[in-house]
Amino acid sequence: MRGYCARAVTLVSASVSLGFAIEAFVDRSDGVTAEGYALARSAALVLAVTVALWLRSRTALLVAATAMIVVQGLDGFVGLADGNIVLAVGPWFTAVLNVVVTVPLLRRR
Repeated sequence: MRGYCARAVTLVSASVSLGFAIEAFVDRSDGVTAEGYALARSAALVLAVTVALWLRSRTALLVAATAMIVVQGLDGFVGLADGNIVLAVGPWFTAVLNVVVTVPLLRRR
């Protein structure tokens, strides 16, 4: 059951990040550079998570989940730097949730 939770949380986390990147790219005002890079990286993360799920590989899932934990953790600092506590707490909550559902996979053989 925990494996399913880790899969779901990791996929939702990557998808939400992609959604925010798409929104930023569409709403850009003065250029594409930062928003385009964010969109490209977010799309790559969703693809990596999807491949990990398709392969049904515990190792691939652990790598993808770890990447999303790092991304969400850093996103929280971006929100904090923007002065928006909600944009900080949301990603940090997601990162912690992903840690909670992913750590048990490390113990399973």
